[in-house]
Amino acid sequence: MPRAQLDVQRQGLNKWEMHKALLNGLSNKTDCSSFRIPETKLGTPGNLADMLRNHQTVFIKPVNAWGGSGITRVDVDTSHPVLYRWHKQGDKQVLHIDSVGKVIERFLSSYTAQPVIVQAGAPLATLDERPFDIRVLMQRNDEEDWVYSGAVGRVGGAGSVVSNIALSRGHVMDLKELCHELNCKQKVQQTLSENLQETGYAIAKIVEQYRDFFDIGIDVGLSSNKSLWLIEVNTDDALGGPSHELFAQLPNRDLYDEIQNRHRATRNRRGQALLRELF
Repeated sequence: MPRAQLDVQRQGLNKWEMHKALLNGLSNKTDCSSFRIPETKLGTPGNLADMLRNHQTVFIKPVNAWGGSGITRVDVDTSHPVLYRWHKQGDKQVLHIDSVGKVIERFLSSYTAQPVIVQAGAPLATLDERPFDIRVLMQRNDEEDWVYSGAVGRVGGAGSVVSNIALSRGHVMDLKELCHELNCKQKVQQTLSENLQETGYAIAKIVEQYRDFFDIGIDVGLSSNKSLWLIEVNTDDALGGPSHELFAQLPNRDLYDEIQNRHRATRNRRGQALLRELF
């Protein structure tokens, strides 16, 4: 896998370049001790057709979008005759398509002006038939080391393709509350917490090779046996960064205040360092 390329103007990695960075960092393996990565390819008609032959669910994601916008979920119904359900985020209507060729036609007409990736749907659990994931936030501390700032559950709205809160009108959940809803035993909760932290540090170590990021938001889903599947990695860039406001929606705002204070301290410290270099 070629080395990932940083978008110089945006000062970040788009979805495809991030995937390349992660695979390179993991020596081209799609799993490590704490998480797995779904099969992901560039969005071409041939790659989409291959993915639909090999997976029951495939996601189409614009590489330069964020917040869940523009994502389409394609489900394969293997009953006879084979049927494909096309559900684009934000559309109320789910299209039923009767051939791969017609899916490709829809794909070409829907994504003509933007590069995309096609990604296999991981075997993720749902909560009350709604998609959910866990957002892990990594930040720099006063010594410029990475710290695990915390994690929060995100539950998508009814009928949503994604778990993004703003886009799907979903809600956040404290991690303990989420584990309770999923009937996790204490030992499972402890293992999950350890795996979330291990995942955060592993990914931070990989992406810092491409730029001196200071905020990393990592979205992971849970399978039925509580193993982690990586969904997306977001970093600070010229357009913004991972949302801190998710943590503001928790009943206790102490964690949010810590995150904000750490963020401001890092920005001030780096701003002062830049001024010293200039003057």
